[in-house]
Amino acid sequence: MKNILKLVLMLFIVMCLSVSLFSCVFSDKDGDNNGGVGNGDEGNGDNGGENDGGNENENNGGNSDENDGTSGGGDENKNDGSAPSDEDEKLEFTVTVLDSDGNAKSSVKVILYDKSGNRVKTVATNKQGTAILKKIDSGSYTFALESMSGEEELIYSEELCALSASQKTVTVTVYSRLTEKNYSISGDGLNENEKAYSIAEESAYLKLPKGKIVYVVFTPERNGVHSFSVTGVDDALVANFGIADYVIQKDVSEFSEGKCSVEVAPLADANSVYTPTCFAIYSKSGGDALITVSRTSDLPNRPEYVKWTEIAPKNTPEKQQLPASATFTSLDLSDADLKVVLGSDGYYHLGDENGDIIYITLTKDTQYIDAITTIRESAGINAYIYDASGNFVRKESYNAVIDAYAKICDDRLGICPLTEELANVIKAHGEHKRWWDLEAEGNVFVENNPSIISELAWLFACGTVN
Repeated sequence: MKNILKLVLMLFIVMCLSVSLFSCVFSDKDGDNNGGVGNGDEGNGDNGGENDGGNENENNGGNSDENDGTSGGGDENKNDGSAPSDEDEKLEFTVTVLDSDGNAKSSVKVILYDKSGNRVKTVATNKQGTAILKKIDSGSYTFALESMSGEEELIYSEELCALSASQKTVTVTVYSRLTEKNYSISGDGLNENEKAYSIAEESAYLKLPKGKIVYVVFTPERNGVHSFSVTGVDDALVANFGIADYVIQKDVSEFSEGKCSVEVAPLADANSVYTPTCFAIYSKSGGDALITVSRTSDLPNRPEYVKWTEIAPKNTPEKQQLPASATFTSLDLSDADLKVVLGSDGYYHLGDENGDIIYITLTKDTQYIDAITTIRESAGINAYIYDASGNFVRKESYNAVIDAYAKICDDRLGICPLTEELANVIKAHGEHKRWWDLEAEGNVFVENNPSIISELAWLFACGTVN
């Protein structure tokens, strides 16, 4: 009987130990499943990984069954077999850093802070200027930018540096600073060794002094209308002082508020050489200002910005060899009965197409002005062309036409037959130069013969041969 009681007692003890061991085993499993999700390496922020790709290697609380997927491109794969709760939701932020020209800026540290100012994580931008901050607890954050070397000053708008569940992607532009006056300028009223800051088509910060004018020279690299603006200092005034090699001083009262412009065109006979322009900035209060030079539009359609269209001769007459006894008689431009007609032979005639051929003097001086070939050599024979509504269309150069006709002129008299082509050239150039406007100041015809009829004035170099 005693043996039976001992056996029952031993069985009871074994059962109790089994129940206790079973309970411990299940308790450990629950701990593994529910107690391992934490900040892990994210806790101190810097262990999040400063790297060029923005990828982070994390182990969430040491659970070897979890893979955050960063080595495969950022996808997270959790193998705990349970659906994530709201408390476990993580955020992924993307920050892109560009320079003032819009180019990606690599090797910039993006330092993430929580709303209490604690550093959460630091990630470096890659070659695309992008930093990806993964597995961030839900909440509102700010971030700061630093160069990897710590030597380059990064200037940017801190107002843009906010991240949250509703703002997961941010692009920040960083700017340089104008620190050295390296462009010599001259002009009346300037110091002998006056120097200016230099700027290209870009944005850069400049520390404005209080109550003093500073000069900034813009050297263009392409044509068009460019805007020069100053922001960040409310009372900043700007002015275009013209060509940097000799500026035209203006009183501060002539400055405009924060913005002005310049029309940039190539220098004569140079397709890609542009004149540097000097801008002046004045501020009573001073402060850190953002200087921005940007191209806002193409050049306006005005003659000074349009290249000449070269007009080629069409049907040039044969070389003229008039008799030695031939004489040239100029037309009387004050004769109201004077009439010239274009004949079927392609030449103008006096009275009707059976009348005398009209000749024009090209290579000899006329009774009113120098020889047309002389004008061609000095200033060119050309015209601005406008449509019926007065809108500018193009610029035409007739130098090639004059050159062709000059070659066929009679050597002694310097004349050739007047064709429709040559008549159109003389009319166009004369209208362009206002030769036919008898009320224009300095009109050569009025000066020499006030009785000239304006409708006949284009015939000033014409006459007949006897």
